[in-house]
Amino acid sequence: MPAVQIPRLKAQISQLIWRFTRPEEFRAELKQLFELYADRTYRPGQTVQALKHAPAYHVPILVMRQLELDLAAPCQENPEAALSVADSIWAEDYLELRQVAAFLLGQVPLDPPERILERLRSWCQPAENRLVLEAALQSGSYRLRKEQPARWLALAGEWLWDQSPPYRSMGLKALLPLVKDRQNQNLPPIFQMIGPLVQSPTTALQSDLAEVLEELAKRSPVETAYFLRQILSLSQHPETLRLVRRTLPALTPQAQASLRSAMKNT
Repeated sequence: MPAVQIPRLKAQISQLIWRFTRPEEFRAELKQLFELYADRTYRPGQTVQALKHAPAYHVPILVMRQLELDLAAPCQENPEAALSVADSIWAEDYLELRQVAAFLLGQVPLDPPERILERLRSWCQPAENRLVLEAALQSGSYRLRKEQPARWLALAGEWLWDQSPPYRSMGLKALLPLVKDRQNQNLPPIFQMIGPLVQSPTTALQSDLAEVLEELAKRSPVETAYFLRQILSLSQHPETLRLVRRTLPALTPQAQASLRSAMKNT
C-alpha cells in the first residue's frame, strides 16, 4: 500500500470523475484506485470475522474522505449519472465500493424522492453485512433525512411494523441517524414509533431499543425521562424494566432518581 499523498490522490480522483457519465468505466477505475491503496496486511479480529462476511480493500480512511469531498459536486450536477454509477458499484461485493455507492445515493437531489426510496428499500436488507447496512442507512439516506425526514420516518415505520424481528431491528437502526442529527428537533414522532416496542419489548430487539433510547437520552433527557415514566405506568414487562435500567446512565441525576422511584412503584 503506497503512502497517501493528497495531491496525487486528488489527481487520481479527478481522472476518475472524467468517467462519471460512463458507469462501467467509473466502476473499473474506482476498483483500480482501491486496489492501489489496499492494505494487504490487514487481519480481521474475531468480532469482524463473526459478522456476515464482506470482502474489503481496507483502504486508508483518508482515501474514502477525499472521494466523498470530490464526488459530492458531480452528484449535484448530474444526478442521473450519479444514480447509474451508484447502481453499478452497489452490484459489487466489496465494502468500500458499496460505501461509495451509498454516499452517491445520499447526495442525489430529491427530484423525485421515489427513486431514492426505491433503492433504499432494495439495498437495505437485514441479512446484509453490518457495515454495508450502516452505510446504506446513514449515507444513503442523507438528503432524504435532511430535506424530507417524514419520508424517511415512513420507511423506517414500514420496517418497524414488519412481523419479522430482523426487519424491526433494521427499522430501529434507521431511526438512529435522525436521533443523532442535532439539526433534527422533531423527536416526538420517534418516541411515538418506538412506544409500543418499549412497552412490550422482545429479547431480539433489546440491544437496538437500548441504543435508540440512549441516544434519545443524550439528545433530550427531559423528554426521554417523561416518555419512560409514561411507559412504566403502562407496562410491567420485565424487559421494559431492563431497558429503563440500561438507559439510566445516559440521563441526568434528577431524571434517574425520578425513574428509579417509578420503577419501585411498578
